[in-house]
Amino acid sequence: MLLDLAIEFAKSTGALIGRNLIITDENGIVIGSDDPSRLSTLHEASLEVIKTGKPRSHDEAVAGRMIGVRPGITLPIELSGRVIGTLGIPGDPEEVTTWGRLVKRQLEIFLREKAYLQSAFIKERTLQSLLQEVAEFDFDRSDPFLLKKKMTEVGFDLEVPRLVMLVDLYHFGEVTDRIKKQSPGGLMEEAEMRIQAVKMQVLSSIREIFSGHGDHSLFWGEDKSVIMSQLGSTADDEAALSREAGKCLELQENLLKQGVRICIGMSGIARDIRQLGQAFRDAQSALRIGKSMRHGPGLYRIADFLTEDYLLSVDEGRRRRFLGAALEPLKGRKDMKDLCDTIRCWCESGFSLSRAGKCLKVHRNTLLYRLEKVRKITGVDPEDFRRLLPLYLAAITTPVEDQAG
Repeated sequence: MLLDLAIEFAKSTGALIGRNLIITDENGIVIGSDDPSRLSTLHEASLEVIKTGKPRSHDEAVAGRMIGVRPGITLPIELSGRVIGTLGIPGDPEEVTTWGRLVKRQLEIFLREKAYLQSAFIKERTLQSLLQEVAEFDFDRSDPFLLKKKMTEVGFDLEVPRLVMLVDLYHFGEVTDRIKKQSPGGLMEEAEMRIQAVKMQVLSSIREIFSGHGDHSLFWGEDKSVIMSQLGSTADDEAALSREAGKCLELQENLLKQGVRICIGMSGIARDIRQLGQAFRDAQSALRIGKSMRHGPGLYRIADFLTEDYLLSVDEGRRRRFLGAALEPLKGRKDMKDLCDTIRCWCESGFSLSRAGKCLKVHRNTLLYRLEKVRKITGVDPEDFRRLLPLYLAAITTPVEDQAG
């Protein structure tokens, strides 16, 4: 770690205070200096400083008896209670001692910050990898013992209820295309930096809102972020879900003010590692189905799409046969989408003309005209629930089926 910033720190700080600094490693070898000839040479005064952990000054007479040493002061560089190198500042020891303490303190602050960031990055990447494993793990065929052990080792509490939410940048492809076009001269490097800035903007906003104890939020793939919200021990699941939904809406509003639109897929509550794996899949399904059916940014809960999710989990051959048979009379028609929307709103409104009209945003007479058209084309009476049910199921899953295909 010290090696990564030694040369640049020695050059920039040395120029600032007007001194030719050197930085050595834990063996007394110079790894940072603005004088290339001193790199990889021994600084003998550092050996005692590293051994004792105490600063040492050396005048011209003392320096003359040592290898690679000039009059000045040598101070230990400490990190986590261990001496990892030294800092040497040339000059009259009495004059440079104050500078030495200041520079030593600044260097150690840099090192602590870098160590923290590296540790946080490694922990986040490890957790990200483990959660990906949880999402893809086959709990019916394999024992999750080792996976649970690894999750516990990184400090992830598997004994508390959690909710998984997948946040997707709406029309991310269009966003990236626009950024690339706006970059001067089409500079890809600058465009990529701006794209990453947008993703960081989303993740930062997520972490501001989902900041409770045990909450985790991470990047998930190219255009998504995942939130694992730790729920309280309350027995009222609906109240917990409602609170989390409120946070999601707050997140959407905050990002919309910044010009960023998002879609969120929300799972049900997970209380163990098996359910957590299912929660990841449910959040993905809710996002996919919601985006396909609602056609816009929003919060999509798996609880609202259990019928669609069930139908889409059926064997692909059987599902396509069912959809094909149910919608055969409507295929190829220019108004197929309007008629499918009419069937969906008519059923979901409880066969109410006023509610179905509001759902479709059409006049009562237009609705009646469409229902009569459905009757003539399919031979199904819109008042006959049992015969209309296959048409409704096909209508609500066809957009998702087309998207998947």
